[in-house]
Amino acid sequence: MKNKESKLEKVTEQTLLGEIINDERVTPILKKYNFPCVTCPLVQYELEKLKVIDIAKFYGINAEEMIKEVNAYLGEKNEEKKKS
Repeated sequence: MKNKESKLEKVTEQTLLGEIINDERVTPILKKYNFPCVTCPLVQYELEKLKVIDIAKFYGINAEEMIKEVNAYLGEKNEEKKKS
C-alpha cells in the first residue's frame, strides 16, 4: 500500500525498492524514467530485496540522474514541510 506521508527523505543507489515505490510523491519521477516497478503487479515480492540500483541496471535507467531528480524533489518537499 502506498503511503502519501512517507518519511523518505533521501534516495541512494542502495535504497530498497520498497522505500521508494511506496512513496507516491515520487511516482511521477519514477514514471518519467520508465521505472517499471511502479506498475508491476509482482513488485510486492521484491520490495525488501532489490535496491534502486538493481532495477536501474537491469532496465538501463540512468540511476544517477533519476536519484538526483528524486532527491531534489524530496528536498523541496521537506523544506516546505519545515516551513508549515
